[in-house]
Amino acid sequence: MRPGTLANWRNCPFNRSGWVLILGIPPVYINEFHIKQVVNTFGKVIRWHNEDRVLGRVLVKCMYTEPEAVPRRIVM
Repeated sequence: MRPGTLANWRNCPFNRSGWVLILGIPPVYINEFHIKQVVNTFGKVIRWHNEDRVLGRVLVKCMYTEPEAVPRRIVM
């Protein structure tokens, strides 16, 4: 170990988190598997709101590297 480094230092590729609203998802694809597949293109899922009354809308809290990494549109 180099002098001046911390012993418990860990590499963390995701340094920001936020809520992402995904619109236009067919109701058939609103499940944990498909939501994780969509978010894995730019980050990592922390949790998602699965009790929304509006069909076609999913609110996901996720971690990502930069806000610019979150795409404006995703085609399923």
